[in-house]
Amino acid sequence: MSHTFSQKLICLLQYLTYKTQKMSAIFPTKPPKATLHFVPKDAEFISYDVDDTLVLSAWMSDGFHTVDYVSYKSNDDFFERHCDDCERNCYSFLEQFMDEDGDIDYCAIPGGNCDVYTDGYHGQHCPKGHEKENDEFSFPISNMVFSINLSHLGKGKRFSRMSDTAYLSVGEVTCEGKIKKTVTRMASNVYGDSEFPQRICWGYNLKPDNLSEIVSEYVSTPFNNDLLSIGGFETNCRFVRCDTNKFEDTNKYLCSGKSALLLLDASENLSAFFQMISAGFTSLPEAPHIMILPLNEKTITMGTHSISGYCTDLDAVGKSWFVTNSGEILGQVDGF
Repeated sequence: MSHTFSQKLICLLQYLTYKTQKMSAIFPTKPPKATLHFVPKDAEFISYDVDDTLVLSAWMSDGFHTVDYVSYKSNDDFFERHCDDCERNCYSFLEQFMDEDGDIDYCAIPGGNCDVYTDGYHGQHCPKGHEKENDEFSFPISNMVFSINLSHLGKGKRFSRMSDTAYLSVGEVTCEGKIKKTVTRMASNVYGDSEFPQRICWGYNLKPDNLSEIVSEYVSTPFNNDLLSIGGFETNCRFVRCDTNKFEDTNKYLCSGKSALLLLDASENLSAFFQMISAGFTSLPEAPHIMILPLNEKTITMGTHSISGYCTDLDAVGKSWFVTNSGEILGQVDGF
């Protein structure tokens, strides 16, 4: 152990002792606790980025959800599409069929009379054969990225939701562990544009506070044509599948095939942070006060009783750490 590391360890222990007068940071009297953040298990991979916020992103595969949508046409839609510029919607058209007394001979009008000019369109028969049809869409969503911004600085609650966003893009992890992605394309129900996709429109629904809920709520919330038409969404999905050029992204690869992440802050999760550092896990190079531990689902059976929770990857001595559904770190277990 180097002299510098020893000094840092002593200072940390002194600080921990001061912060926890009634409980030793090394020998806690109750399980240390951290923040659980759930992620979609079917994501191709999870990435992170650190700036003023901690950004977690789930990269979903092509076809992770199918959009089934029916756009019901209104009378106004029909009028705008078929009647607004129609030659029958004009006095000069009717004038052709007037007799000497100024009366219109409706029987002489080819296909019959259209009274849109005098009464407007309210669902009546169109002499030209146009019908008020609904637009139906059914298509798989292409590769898509969902991101959430979490707080990690200041006096506020650590790892609380600040904002979210989503966009279409294909991502891949290189042999060097870097992420490359295709150009960003817009998805439905998202503000902004392709260069700067902004927040997801949740309407009056509660805003999800983890990646797993963001993905599930997004696909289960009805789509609309307010921000991007469904037709435009389908077109962008087709374009994404044709994009071949990939550019290096600022996100860093975190994990694949996991169910949750355990988020630890050095100042708020003192005992847990020290325990995991001692076990051989490391904090983020870009933010040494943050540690992110990917978790697998795990059930421990003891006799007739079982406990469901999560476990970490293997630590420095080949053990996993069991985490409860409320984020308490109970101890080491064998394997995964």
